[in-house]
Amino acid sequence: MFHYIYSAECKQLIFENRQLIRDYKNYPNQKAIPMTTTSYKPITRTERGLTISGTRITLYDIMDYANSQYPAKFISSLLNLTEDQIHDALAYIEANRSEVETEYQMVLQQAEASQQYWTERNREHIAQAAIIPKQGKEALGQSYKLKKHVQNQNNKGNQ
Repeated sequence: MFHYIYSAECKQLIFENRQLIRDYKNYPNQKAIPMTTTSYKPITRTERGLTISGTRITLYDIMDYANSQYPAKFISSLLNLTEDQIHDALAYIEANRSEVETEYQMVLQQAEASQQYWTERNREHIAQAAIIPKQGKEALGQSYKLKKHVQNQNNKGNQ
C-alpha cells in the first residue's frame, strides 16, 4: 500500500475537488439555475446570403440537394452538419418558402451570369492553352526519342 505525503496546498485542492464532486452528485436534486437569455438564431443573413449559423453553408447549398430529393441525413453528412442544424435549415426553408425560393433563383441567375462572363473572357486564353501543350508534347517526344536512340547506340558500342 502506498502512503502519500501532501503539502498544505495539495490538501486544499483535494478538499475542494471532493466538495465539487459532492456538489455534482447532489446537482439533480437542485433547482435549475436560470441562464441568461441570448437569442440564438440557427439561420443568419451574411454577405453570402442566408447561412447556417457557425458555418459557411448557405441555405441555397441545402436547397440544391433538397430540390434533388436527397434525404436530410445524407445532406447533413455530406455538408458535415448536425441533425439540429439540418432540421433547423429545412424548417426555415419550409416556413419562409417564397422568400427563400426568390433569393435562390437570384443566386442561380447570378451564378449563370458569372459563368458566362468568365467563359467569354477566357475563351481566347483557353484556345491558346489547348494549342500550346500539343506543340510542347511533340517537341518533348522527339527529344526523348533522340536521347533513347543515342543511349541504344552507346549500349551497342559497349557490348
